[in-house]
Amino acid sequence: MNRTNIRIALVLGILAVFVGCSSDDDPVTPPTVTSMVRGTVAVQPWGDLEGIEITLSGVASHTTLTGSDGRYEFSKLASGSYTVEMTNPPAHVVFEHSSHDFTISSSSQVVEADFFGVLTVSGQVTGIITIDDAPVADIQVNLYGSAITGEIVTHTDHSATDGRYHFNQVPGGSYQLQAISPVWAQFPDEGIVLFKIESADTTVTIDYAGVARSKSQIWGEVEVNGIGEPGVVVNLTGDASAEITTDAHGSFQFTDLDLGNYTVTITPPAGATFSEESKDTVFLNPRVEIMIFNGTRP
Repeated sequence: MNRTNIRIALVLGILAVFVGCSSDDDPVTPPTVTSMVRGTVAVQPWGDLEGIEITLSGVASHTTLTGSDGRYEFSKLASGSYTVEMTNPPAHVVFEHSSHDFTISSSSQVVEADFFGVLTVSGQVTGIITIDDAPVADIQVNLYGSAITGEIVTHTDHSATDGRYHFNQVPGGSYQLQAISPVWAQFPDEGIVLFKIESADTTVTIDYAGVARSKSQIWGEVEVNGIGEPGVVVNLTGDASAEITTDAHGSFQFTDLDLGNYTVTITPPAGATFSEESKDTVFLNPRVEIMIFNGTRP
């Protein structure tokens, strides 16, 4: 072999070695990992539950809270075996599953792991509304309170022709019930009753016995720029006369008024302008008259 052929062979050998090394050293792009586990925590009769702590254990460990839609998610999970469970399940709830075991075997696997439960403490609230011992229809009854899982519960019903109202499937918790009195009658304690539901299949019976008003009243408020104005002088004239000042919330009240004609006049506070400074009313039967004085201040 002559020198020229030797040089060519050496060059080719060096190139072969360089190409081989370059191929082995090329960076390899790892596959995108989109595997995840996700799910919803929901309880009947409320629906989705927010703020429930969910724990992931196994190849990796993480903790998260459910969002306002009751959803949670753990993403970018490596292959392997896992468990998801609620760290502190809501009290008095029976869940179909207390935990979920699953295995991730691919980089794009999605596992759905829901927690659906049913409240074991609930009941009904019912009663009859009467005024002067006669059933009264269309009286508004408001139910408000906090369920044992922390959810706020609000419901409204109206009495039927027999005076009865009814709330079904009220979850366990602490509540306030209020019957809204008509202007011509009144209920004891402003119609407010407090109660609890603490066991399954509870029936709470709350009857309201109101009385028709024998005297009239004027309830009112003085507002400046939409805020109650305290210390405003309010005068009542007509078939009775009186003078009071508004309380810390801008409210005033004249009670025990006989049938007749009345005028309520305010003394505008400094710097405030009112479209009306007096209002008239006539009581032909006992009732409550509402008067609101709206003013503005620069």
